[in-house]
Amino acid sequence: MESQKTDIVICEKYPVASNGHECAVTDITHFGSGEQSSGSTEQDVNEGVLLDKIGDFKQGAKPVRVSCMVGRLHDKNDQTIAKVLQLMSRQRSIQSQHAEHELVEPKSLPTSNSQLDTQGTSESREGQSISDNYSTGLERSGLVKSIERDESGGGGSGASGGVSGEESSDGGSESISPTRKDESGKGDKHAAGEELFRRMARRVRLDGEAVNNMIESSSMETWRKRRAGLHVFCVYMEEKNMELDEVFKARPDVILSNALTWREKKGGKGALEEMRKLKTHMGVALSMFSDMRDVAQSPMVQAIVKRLNLERPSKAKYPTVWNINQLLTCIANSEMKHGRLLMRKAMALLVAFSGARMTELAAIQRKDVIDSGEEITVNTIIRKGKKPRTRKIILRTRDGSCCPVRAMREWLQDDECKQRMEEKIWWDYDKKRELGSIGCSKELRKILDQAEVDGCYAGSTVRHAMMTKLRGEGASLEEVNDFTGHAPGSRIVDVFYNKPIARDIGALILKDSEEERERKE
Repeated sequence: MESQKTDIVICEKYPVASNGHECAVTDITHFGSGEQSSGSTEQDVNEGVLLDKIGDFKQGAKPVRVSCMVGRLHDKNDQTIAKVLQLMSRQRSIQSQHAEHELVEPKSLPTSNSQLDTQGTSESREGQSISDNYSTGLERSGLVKSIERDESGGGGSGASGGVSGEESSDGGSESISPTRKDESGKGDKHAAGEELFRRMARRVRLDGEAVNNMIESSSMETWRKRRAGLHVFCVYMEEKNMELDEVFKARPDVILSNALTWREKKGGKGALEEMRKLKTHMGVALSMFSDMRDVAQSPMVQAIVKRLNLERPSKAKYPTVWNINQLLTCIANSEMKHGRLLMRKAMALLVAFSGARMTELAAIQRKDVIDSGEEITVNTIIRKGKKPRTRKIILRTRDGSCCPVRAMREWLQDDECKQRMEEKIWWDYDKKRELGSIGCSKELRKILDQAEVDGCYAGSTVRHAMMTKLRGEGASLEEVNDFTGHAPGSRIVDVFYNKPIARDIGALILKDSEEERERKE
């Protein structure tokens, strides 16, 4: 068969400083099929002859022929680039399909890789040959670099995309992330913990879908910690040669107490943290799948927890809190009817009757406040964690001068309050701009100064004082959680906010004597 032959001419110009002319370098690349499949490159640089030719061009040679050659050169270069890119695209498509097959059948990975190499060798031999033959001319014209940038921008080959869990198709990518159901795979150090959880669930006749629903109901972080805690118990069962039936036959609190004691005697680095995980997460699992509720809070387990000092210390910012009656008395006895003082009054009463966070407070716009006469509804956003959630604060009319509805209404009608619906309602009088969360705390601190509250407390402690007051007056934890926007079942109120009210202990010494003196008078 007679071989086909194509010539591609790539010309570049190099400046020559001596005479102002330019020399041309001509690359002639031959490629074809059959005996000439590898191609050959011939480069002829004849500076003197080309300078003479350029001189002839200046003296009236045929410029039209030069422009035609340049046009043909561009057309042939475009065709070459299209062919190279087409071959590369075919390679990526084949490898991408193979990567998708690997995701469906991961066990056939070694065989599939060998098959991919065999198939890809014949498919890519022609493209590799052409790519090598074109490297000289294309590198100087910048085409090879653009192809490499396109290749790297596409996320690499299909095989590497399959390993990382991403699949490329027509310039787009689809992320494939494993679910929590797939976490017990090979190489997972806490897989035994998840398997124990599923075995315990099957032991009480829960089917697979029900178990998955239980797992999906918890957050990723909680489930990760639970698997780690259950994994510690798996090690305990292995060392004690204990079967799962023995766990269900004994009392759950006895099982947990024995496991905690075993981990303490074993010692080693990280023993305290593992005992905490064991107590928390194995306690939850035993509570789920046994007749005893709240196993970790049983007197037997609590006695061991206390001796081992497993309870985490409280990280509350303030060990004590001030009495909110100081603030309410100050507001009742002060004239705060206009401007900045009225804004502070409205802000303080809003926090006192809702427990709003400073970030919630700063984000309130006029459109978020809905006045229905007897009550005012304020729609806020709690930006805590990755998922912001909305909260609806309802302020009701109260008797006396400490009425949050009346204070909010007066401030919204004040001349110095912003009237546009998209604007925030709190104003920084010093910097002439809208208040942020830190600015709101500073404004509240000003009114606390007026109420003679100790300077160690920030303005945001109005929340602390009101929660302490509610708990002290007999409100349940769930009621306070609902009133202040905390999650149901949360213990944050008691751990961080409900603190003893600071007072002068020395005054108690003189209490009886002062009362007796007052009676005599």
